[in-house]
Amino acid sequence: MTEIEIKAHVYEPLAVEKTISQFAGEPRRLEKKDEYWAHPENGKRVRIRVETEFDSGGKTASVRKMIAYKRKELKDTVEINDEIEFSIDSQDDFQAFLSDLGFAPKDRKQKKTLSWTVAETARPPITIELSEVEPIGWFVEIEILMENPGEESIARARESLMDTLARCGVSETELETRYYTDLLADSAKKM
Repeated sequence: MTEIEIKAHVYEPLAVEKTISQFAGEPRRLEKKDEYWAHPENGKRVRIRVETEFDSGGKTASVRKMIAYKRKELKDTVEINDEIEFSIDSQDDFQAFLSDLGFAPKDRKQKKTLSWTVAETARPPITIELSEVEPIGWFVEIEILMENPGEESIARARESLMDTLARCGVSETELETRYYTDLLADSAKKM
C-alpha cells in the first residue's frame, strides 16, 4: 500500500477540531505510542505501535499492536511512503526478534489523536488526524492510501490533500516536511 500524506503545524487545535468535525463528523479518539527500532549497519527502521482507542466516555475500547516498515520519499511537501503494516500479538516477542536481527531501540513518540475518515465518491477515502505530539505541539496529518499509484494519481492525491488542508482551516504555509523523529531530536537538543 502507498501512503500519500501531508502534515502541518496547528496553533489553534480547538478551532481546527471544530472545523473538521463540521464536515467530517465525530472523531475517533486514539493514543498512539510508537517505538522505533533501527539497524546500526544498514539504517533500516521498524516502528512498533501500540494504539489505544477510547470510547466517548474516555474508557479503553480497543488496543492494537502494529508493526510498520516504510520506504519514504518526499516530493515537494508531500510524503509518499510504500508501507508494510501488520498486527502482532506480543510486543515482547517481536522486540526479541528485532534484537536477534541486530536492531536496537532508537526513538519514541507519543500522540494523542483525533481521527476522521472522509469518504467522498470522487476520490479514495481521506484520513485526517489532529494530534498533539509532546513536546513539539499540534499537527494535522492528512492521508490517502492507494495501490501502486502512478504520477497522475499522485498529482490528484496531492490536490485532494491540499484541498482538505484548506477545508481544515490550516494554511499551506504551515506544512512541515521533517519527520516527527527529527522534530523530536531537534526539540531535545534545545532543552
